Amino acid sequence: MDEEKNAFNTMTKERVDRLMDLVTDSNTGYLLISGGGEIFLEPELIYQIVEKTSADITWLATSAFWAKNYISARSILKNIYNSYIKGIKNNYNKKIYIRVSVDSQHIKQISNSSCDKFLYLMNVIHIFENDYSQSENFLLQFHCIGGSEFQSADKRPTPRYSPRRRANATPGNPALLAPQEQQLRVRALTEL
Repeated sequence: MDEEKNAFNTMTKERVDRLMDLVTDSNTGYLLISGGGEIFLEPELIYQIVEKTSADITWLATSAFWAKNYISARSILKNIYNSYIKGIKNNYNKKIYIRVSVDSQHIKQISNSSCDKFLYLMNVIHIFENDYSQSENFLLQFHCIGGSEFQSADKRPTPRYSPRRRANATPGNPALLAPQEQQLRVRALTEL
């Protein structure tokens, strides 16, 4: 975040409690935690949201900067999952999506070097495949912003897919990923 933290732009435990009251009182079906910078700069507050949300679907939009280190990534995902398990009493069927933003700008900012520029993404994929592939309600999604780097081989932009289709995509079921997401995954695997 470019601006300094202050009383107006900083999430606190009390504000999360008020947000969760609003989500419950309004019978919110869809909650997107995003914007204003990287949400995982305050991981404890994110764990609180995951545990307390009563929304049917909660999306946690992240750059996944925390996944550059495999051990750190596994720890963060484990904490999110444990918070989800603790919070099932608020909505047994709730789904939690870790939505990783992937585009040239994020890759450039997060990658350590050109030889391992997709390592952080591969860490997240590997952890989900090994630890959470059996979970139907704790899911991974890649959110790609279209652009020239995501055009098909014949230079036509890849078609847009609805969130509903992507919402069902999991590491164990890559066929449901939109073409640009499949393409990125294939590129990431081949360039490592």
